[in-house]
Amino acid sequence: MANEPRTGDRVSASWQSGFDDAADDGTASAEVPAALVLFETYLAVPESVAAARTIAAEFATRAGASQKTVNAVKLAVSEAVTNIVAHAYTDTAQGGLIHLEANLAPGELQVSVSDTGRGLRPRSNGRGLGLGLAIIGELADKVELLQGATGGLRVLMRFAMPASTTES
Repeated sequence: MANEPRTGDRVSASWQSGFDDAADDGTASAEVPAALVLFETYLAVPESVAAARTIAAEFATRAGASQKTVNAVKLAVSEAVTNIVAHAYTDTAQGGLIHLEANLAPGELQVSVSDTGRGLRPRSNGRGLGLGLAIIGELADKVELLQGATGGLRVLMRFAMPASTTES
């Protein structure tokens, strides 16, 4: 069991950033910026909220986002991950995973938080879906809720970035 992730630990992580260090012929190339991309997977447990929030803020900072945008990303990711922890895997005893992805696209920072749980459902007490998605909608410039064919939900958040930051 030593190889099993501890509570709040990343299950997997992949960063692609920095500079491309090889030309097509295998020789060292001039510093050509590579794409800035983040893929992380967490256990769907409360401790993962802080871990995902921290890495998303680090990514936004590395991408050149303003402090206002970094703060918006932190809170939006916190809300999205909290929703997964609280709601996505209530139908299963073994829990599930949270997937965090981010990339820098022309004019925007894209951040995605997804799960493979039960999908988006109204609350049983009839009070709507809660405040988390409304908060995310206020923080991000654009939000898309994408439901999987077999369950799960992907919250795709887009944050405007200055053109000079996203163009190479």
